Amino acid sequence: MPRDSLFVAAILAVTLLTAPLSILALPYSGDGPAVAIIAPWSDVDAVLASNRLREIAPTRAPFGVLVTPVPGFTPDRRDAGLITLLDGRAIAKICGVTNV
Repeated sequence: MPRDSLFVAAILAVTLLTAPLSILALPYSGDGPAVAIIAPWSDVDAVLASNRLREIAPTRAPFGVLVTPVPGFTPDRRDAGLITLLDGRAIAKICGVTNV
């Protein structure tokens, strides 16, 4: 493999590996919509209830649910099954939504 092709492949690999990790670093303020990343083997309804989150989307993705906090929610608390919470407004901006 020519040296230039190897360099391009290395840059592409680093980009593809770091982009998803940078999204996970978006902090959730505990205010407004969020994307709850939930382990696929978990009972989604039970995880949402134990973390004081309410589902607000009409459908669910395999790993994520659009949620909003309910009274008593604590952003630093994570019960079993909830991997992370991503700020919904930041995700919307990444997707090109401008009215958030």
